[in-house]
Amino acid sequence: MPLDVTPEAIAQQVMRYLEGHPLASGLIILVDMGSLKAIHRHFDRALSTPVTIINNVSTSMALYVGERILQGHFIEEIARDIARDVPVEYQLYWPKSNKPRAILTTCATGIGVATNLCSLLSASIPQALEIDVVACDYAMLANNKTQEPVFIRYDVLAIVGTLDPHIASVPWISLDSLISGEGNQYLMRLFGSLTTPDQVAEINNLLLKNFSLRRVIESVTILDTGKVINHVEQFLLRYEHLAGVTVSNERKVALYVHISCLIERLIRHAGITTWSGQQCPEHELNRLREAFSVIESNYSVKIPTAELGYIHNILTFETEFIEQDQQF
Repeated sequence: MPLDVTPEAIAQQVMRYLEGHPLASGLIILVDMGSLKAIHRHFDRALSTPVTIINNVSTSMALYVGERILQGHFIEEIARDIARDVPVEYQLYWPKSNKPRAILTTCATGIGVATNLCSLLSASIPQALEIDVVACDYAMLANNKTQEPVFIRYDVLAIVGTLDPHIASVPWISLDSLISGEGNQYLMRLFGSLTTPDQVAEINNLLLKNFSLRRVIESVTILDTGKVINHVEQFLLRYEHLAGVTVSNERKVALYVHISCLIERLIRHAGITTWSGQQCPEHELNRLREAFSVIESNYSVKIPTAELGYIHNILTFETEFIEQDQQF
């Protein structure tokens, strides 16, 4: 580009480029002149995609940006990370039109599991609805809440995953509730306002198909799914015998999913170490430890007390047990 080109001419070229290359994920403009930081003032039409302008460009920065784009990162995350490590300035500009809608997926086990859940949910939602499904890091969501860049980019309809990040303004749908069918009720209400009854029925069928217990466990762990399901079943049978109760089907589904993630966390040495929820009585901890012995021995792991507290919460929170001698 000629040295004497004006910011106005560059802005016109940018607008022509955006018109010929629709970019849903956004555009990053790297500049090396202070006067070019303000080229957005010369955009003569409304933006149709997010635009980030970063100054003080270098070859290494350009290569870094290109690598992050290929990895699928959002442009706002790339700009934020550059500014954290290098003395640069950047601006973010968003389209004035309505933000695209999205459902987020997340998992405490890691972004890989969230990505797998993202694929399952995406396969259940017709493209015509134009609802993106975005995998998010659990720790970032739990810590930053609605300050995460994904909330700037999208109109977030709901969050689906294995552990609630507690974002009050966004509905939470647990993975186990999708498998049991409870979570489908909220999604059906959500989709019911966006599409026809026939398409809502299609989505429901796809959710039932894609979120079967075996398929979901395959998506949340790299371990042998059949063996994991068998070992969790042994835990449940042992616990019911020791406690003299029958665990409801909904809680069983929750435990199948949670314990599958728990085993992989412990194998990766990433178990939960703190628990601030309902305190678990000592006799209940002993019961759980004995019931979990089959899993500990098979996977050579030790289940921390904090993890047992979480299991106790799943077993008891808003759940009614049926005493075995009261069954019909």
